Amino acid sequence: MGIINQKEYDKLYYLKHKKRRKKQTKKYRKDNSKKIKLKVLKHRKENPWYGSYHDAKQRCNNPNNSRYKYYGGRGIKFLMNMEEIKRIWFRDKAYKMKIPTIDRIDNDGNYCLDNCRFIEKSENTIKSNRERMIKRR
Repeated sequence: MGIINQKEYDKLYYLKHKKRRKKQTKKYRKDNSKKIKLKVLKHRKENPWYGSYHDAKQRCNNPNNSRYKYYGGRGIKFLMNMEEIKRIWFRDKAYKMKIPTIDRIDNDGNYCLDNCRFIEKSENTIKSNRERMIKRR
C-alpha cells in the first residue's frame, strides 16, 4: 500500500471508528444530560434569537428539513449572519414580545437584513393565513 495523505487517513479513521464514537457519544449524553440541558438553556437565555436564526437557516439550506420545499425549494435564500439577526432582535424589541418569530416583509424575498423583522407569532399566523387565502382566489 502506498503512502496516503492526511485527508485520506482521517477519512479512513473516521469510517473505522464511527460505531465506537457513536456509542461513546450516546454514553456521554446519557451520563451528562443534566449538564448538557443546563448549557443549552443558558445559551438560549443569553442568545434568544439563535432559535430563529437556526430554524430559518435550516428551512432554506437543508433539503432534509420538512419545510424546505416552502423555502429553499422555492429559491428563498438565507443571507444573514448571527450579528444581523441579533441587530433585528433588538431593533424590533423582540425581547418584549411573548412569542417572537422572524418574518419576511416580502414573502417571496430572501432572508436578508432589509426584508426581515420580528413580530408576534399570532400576528405572523394571521398574516400567513391571509396570504394563503389571497393566493387561492
